[in-house]
Parts: sequence; C-alpha cells; structure tokens
Amino acid sequence: MYTNVVPIEETQRFKFAVDTVWIDWFTKKNGEQVKKQMAIICLRDVEKNADIVHPITDYILSQYKSKSYNTQRKHAKNVTMFLNHILLNLNP
Repeated sequence: MYTNVVPIEETQRFKFAVDTVWIDWFTKKNGEQVKKQMAIICLRDVEKNADIVHPITDYILSQYKSKSYNTQRKHAKNVTMFLNHILLNLNP
C-alpha cells in the first residue's frame, strides 16, 4: 500500500525551506495582470534536489497574504527553522 509518510530513518534526506512564487494577484480594468511575490514553505529532498509545496504554506498565505513579501518570508523562515529543528532531533 502506498503511503505519504516519510520513514523516520530517512529524515536526514529532507529539510524544510522557503521558496518564492509569483501569482496573478488581480486584473486591472485595462486587462493587465498585477503579479505579487509570495513566500511558500517546501519540503526539500536533498538527494534529488526536488521541492514539494508543504500544506503548512496555507497558514502563511492565510495570515500574511496582504502583507509584504519580506514579512511573509520572515514568518515562513521562523516556521521552517522550527520544523527543521524537530527533524534534526528525531534521530539523536
């Protein structure tokens, strides 16, 4: 059976990281798209150099979507530092 749970033995292979995406924020009356830079939290596979957007990103977007990118990034970095600390201390 397929599972989305990462075995504890493999936690050193992963780390949480902050990444940037640009989204279409709104459309002006003349049809021009206004883009906004957003901070997202990713689970990074260090061996494969692949990122997967983590669902906890929704917390950052819901709480800070109207704030500046630097504010979003600051809070996303705080969350990722905490999550990486937990990952590192799972296997003492």
